[in-house]
Amino acid sequence: MDFESDELKKYTIIDEKNLKVKKVVCKFCNHSFEAVGSKIICEKCEKIQEI
Repeated sequence: MDFESDELKKYTIIDEKNLKVKKVVCKFCNHSFEAVGSKIICEKCEKIQEI
């Protein structure tokens, strides 16, 4: 795979093995799900929240 190609540079490469997945409970609808990052969108009520 050519990592210097202009086509490949359009995308972000994510190392899935080192992601820190957290169990999150939505503070608006109490839906429980797994998320990555500090700012998320609830998959049920679609509200944005910071964790």
